[in-house]
Amino acid sequence: MLENLLLLLLDGVALGCIYALIALGYTMVYGLIKLINFAHGEFYMMGAYAGLGVLMSVKSLGLAQPYDTVAVFLLAMLGAALAAGVLAVVVEKLAYKPLRRASRIAALLSALGVSLFLQNVALKAFSPNTRPFRANVIDRRYPSIEVPRSGLSAGAAFEHDVYWRDESGADRLLAGRAETLSEAALRDALGAGASRFFYYPSVTVRKKQVIIWTSVLLLTVGLTLLVRFTRIGKAMRAVSYDFEAAELMGINVDRVISFTFFIGAVMAGAGGVLVGMYYGTVKPTMGVMYGLKAFVAAVVGGIGSIPGAVLGGLALGSAESFVKLSSSTAPYQDAFAFAVLIAILVFMPNGFFGRPEREKV
Repeated sequence: MLENLLLLLLDGVALGCIYALIALGYTMVYGLIKLINFAHGEFYMMGAYAGLGVLMSVKSLGLAQPYDTVAVFLLAMLGAALAAGVLAVVVEKLAYKPLRRASRIAALLSALGVSLFLQNVALKAFSPNTRPFRANVIDRRYPSIEVPRSGLSAGAAFEHDVYWRDESGADRLLAGRAETLSEAALRDALGAGASRFFYYPSVTVRKKQVIIWTSVLLLTVGLTLLVRFTRIGKAMRAVSYDFEAAELMGINVDRVISFTFFIGAVMAGAGGVLVGMYYGTVKPTMGVMYGLKAFVAAVVGGIGSIPGAVLGGLALGSAESFVKLSSSTAPYQDAFAFAVLIAILVFMPNGFFGRPEREKV
């Protein structure tokens, strides 16, 4: 039972990190111009497809081993982030800027229209079928425990699956825990130059999870430093505090808003590649549910707050993962996420880090 809880926690934190990346875009745009950009999930989806395109291009050009290097994966993340960022700037200029001084409901309807438009463009361009996202990055687990060669002999049985590592660094199964070690399997492993034999304990950390945690940490720290200590970050805070006063002080508000959309979509595009790597598939409608859940995470944390978006994402991902603990509650994990949203709006309408706003009437 404890092992299952720990495994669910690790998976939930990884999922929560992805929610947090997407939620950061929601919270930045809302904090600046009070717009709930429901097309943000589609920026995430387009980023995933852009990353897949980079991986396929690298393979076709023969520039690296198929999908197995971290450098190629980082290149895919960069391509996805830039593609999503450029798309967000174009959408902001065409669909949101003309409605900037219109009512909030008009901007909200525009965002919903953009979301449906991008979904249908993706369905036509990429087909409705789920596509494999081939970003292996050799999914290793930590820690691994050595098996001495003296304990390897034909007919031996083990309490865990036993692996051997080949010359490329990939893990290959030698014998399962429900099997006895065959002489042929051992001979093949030794003949292929097996460097070590080992097994994994019940609770391990996967390399994919480490990549997700590290990526989200670096991106969040970078975003925080950008907002706090750079000239454009100060301009963003000024615009969020008083739109018209910032304009009168000589700040190029249009440029600041476009940059905010760009940075928010960069986070979402990177999240799309991380999801593709973690679950191994992408599809045109993948942005719908992730986008809605990221919005829930932003509200839970206090929309407009960067730490709140991260904490909200981690809390929602972890809680949603624990719903899977029972087979009877697992099918309701999506419903649980929106039940959390309702509860937060009823009992904590400003979220964890949100501040009540006063409006002049």
